Amino acid sequence: MNRPRALQLTAALIAAGLVVLGIVWWQAGASPESAVRSGTKQAVPAVPGPGSQSALYFPAASGMLELEMRTAPADLEPSARKQWLAEQLVAGPESKGLRPALPAGTQVASVFTTSDGRIFVDFTIPESTGVGMGSAEELLALYSIVNTLLLGDEDARSTVLLINGRQRETFAGHFDTSRPLVPRPDLIREPG
Repeated sequence: MNRPRALQLTAALIAAGLVVLGIVWWQAGASPESAVRSGTKQAVPAVPGPGSQSALYFPAASGMLELEMRTAPADLEPSARKQWLAEQLVAGPESKGLRPALPAGTQVASVFTTSDGRIFVDFTIPESTGVGMGSAEELLALYSIVNTLLLGDEDARSTVLLINGRQRETFAGHFDTSRPLVPRPDLIREPG
């Protein structure tokens, strides 16, 4: 084989390998955002063990997410803890100055975690929900859920948001929810 032909073949093999890696990376839900944020996940306090305080993040008047701590029942398995966290988000905040992340009437249909660290959360919400929601409101609603379910859990990697049993392209028209979402600790306002 002559040298130019060998170089062309080598270049073609490398390009094919990169395409395959890109497809695997995309199917795993990775994104340039997740690669950048992966180093910041630990910046938020870890969720303590069962029967202790759990962190929930709610939208606040500050335009950021703010922390509210709640005591989880002591006998929860990890998967049941995620269900409990989602139900606490639906119940809404107890602290003044915080707003509900989800509309009234929302229910948690199911929460489950896959072996690759994806948390699927399915909310039952009226179909008209999200109409008229601004982009800032939608952003805080989404990351109230994502940050609450993921931050402090070393095994959790991303959240897949389902509404009424299906994954929507967007929750309220502004942000892509057709792919797994990764934490955004930059949206959390530090206490004080």
